[in-house]
Amino acid sequence: MKHPEMPVRRYNPDKPGSFQIAVWFYDWELSQLIGLIRDCAKKHAKNKAHEKHLKKIEKKLGKALSKLLKIELADLKGIKMLDEVIE
Repeated sequence: MKHPEMPVRRYNPDKPGSFQIAVWFYDWELSQLIGLIRDCAKKHAKNKAHEKHLKKIEKKLGKALSKLLKIELADLKGIKMLDEVIE
């Protein structure tokens, strides 16, 4: 069953069960998630492995938010970034 709102892809064809999913977020949702992950990482500072994993997720979401805000700013300025946007 295809679900265009949440596309799934296999990231390693040689490894069964290795899939990724794309999830759509608004900018404010990403911002809230980053804040929650940052708070959680502070609470788990004693567990270095857990803290490192949370920092990795925070960095990935931060990149996504940065890209989204860059596109939103360009749109507000009237600059088209068609290669970045699915209409």
